[in-house]
Parts: sequence; structure tokens; C-alpha cells
Amino acid sequence: MPTLTISDLDETLHERLRRRADERGRSMEGEAREILAKTLAPEPLTGAEFLTAIRECFRESGGLEENGFVLPDRLPPRDPPDFPE
Repeated sequence: MPTLTISDLDETLHERLRRRADERGRSMEGEAREILAKTLAPEPLTGAEFLTAIRECFRESGGLEENGFVLPDRLPPRDPPDFPE
């Protein structure tokens, strides 16, 4: 696995990382790994992006509709319920 060395880390930032790792029961290295993993995780796809990705998966085999997948029409959004106090 690759290794990362961070030079010239600000003392205050170093102390904050140490305290945060201690609060979570991790080593500083483990905490830094967790922060990087959460920060750099891929952004979830939006509805339109997700649909495009699904269509791409089926494109080579003829597309969604040709494989029997029919997307139902969406209903208009409803008003939220009103709860009296």
C-alpha cells in the first residue's frame, strides 16, 4: 500500500488531529486515513446521473427498454401533511 508523509504540518492542526484520534480511539494515522477516505469518497450520483449510468450499463445489450425495463411515469409531488399542534 502507498505511504504518505506530510511535512511542515501546522502544530495546531497536528494537535487537533491527535485529540480527534484520541476521542475516537484511533491512532493519528488511522484518523487521518478515515478523514481522507470520507473527504475523497466519490460523490453520490444525482437522479439524472444515476439513470444515465444505468442506461450506459445496458447500452451494449440493446438498452433498457429493449431488455424489458420500462420506467413508470412519476406522480406529481404531494403537499406535506399538516400536523396540528
